[in-house]
Amino acid sequence: MESRPSRFFACAVSTTLIVALALLALSQRHDARAAAPKKSDALTPAESKRLKTLAETKGISTADAMVALRTEAETKGPELYEQNCADCHRFTDAKGKVLGTEDSAAPDLTGLGSKKWIAGWFDKKKIAGPAYFGNTIFSDGTMVDFVRGSLGDILEELAEEDDAYKTALEDLVACLAAEAKLDKPRKADADEETIQGIDEDTVLLFEDLTCTDCHRFYHLGDLGDGPDLTGYMSRDWLTGIIEDPEHERFYGSSNDGMPAHFESADDALMTRQEIDTLVDYLRNTWHGK
Repeated sequence: MESRPSRFFACAVSTTLIVALALLALSQRHDARAAAPKKSDALTPAESKRLKTLAETKGISTADAMVALRTEAETKGPELYEQNCADCHRFTDAKGKVLGTEDSAAPDLTGLGSKKWIAGWFDKKKIAGPAYFGNTIFSDGTMVDFVRGSLGDILEELAEEDDAYKTALEDLVACLAAEAKLDKPRKADADEETIQGIDEDTVLLFEDLTCTDCHRFYHLGDLGDGPDLTGYMSRDWLTGIIEDPEHERFYGSSNDGMPAHFESADDALMTRQEIDTLVDYLRNTWHGK
């Protein structure tokens, strides 16, 4: 027969074990919640796909995969940038790390896709400066001539016709910045005359400001002169230009020395995963923005 002290000791051990297991479970739930995305930081479709891949290939939980997703571009991004971009492009990342040199041969990629960065392309004082086309073969090209010359006249004429055009350039910049936040280009309706998520007046600005004389934007304009503005600076667009800048969507035969990093699987400077990570780094999606 078991003594009272023995029963008391066994009971105490059992109670302690139950409490410890309960605390462990609560801790794991807390860690999972901390690692999970908040509603304000919802994952894009591409990030959701990458999250699933990380969990499956690494054999880790969704919570641990979320941590890996948010840190892999942060840790690998600078290295990939140094290896593939820094010789020509200057870039300051979200943590203030500066890569490349001030006398870089191609545009500064700091803040690419933002309203401020895009607005610089339409600034007559900046477009031919070192942060944009200043050190490229395009420094005295069609785009620089347009911004420094006829763009101002076009904006003035349009504003005289209709007060709504007084913010034409700001509206155009905002539209392009919205494209940059996408994974892929928007869907066009069956007749291809309307674009989901963009009002018709904004779409027509690309014609009114004569952008479509050189650039395509969805159903407006043609490929061949300047880069396609459809999905401009989106994940899909950035991936495409890194893979092959001489594709007709981008610079074609006018490409100014940028190498193709994934023209084919047999002739690639980077793997597709490395390009995905670099794109995350450039777009700052690795820290939730």
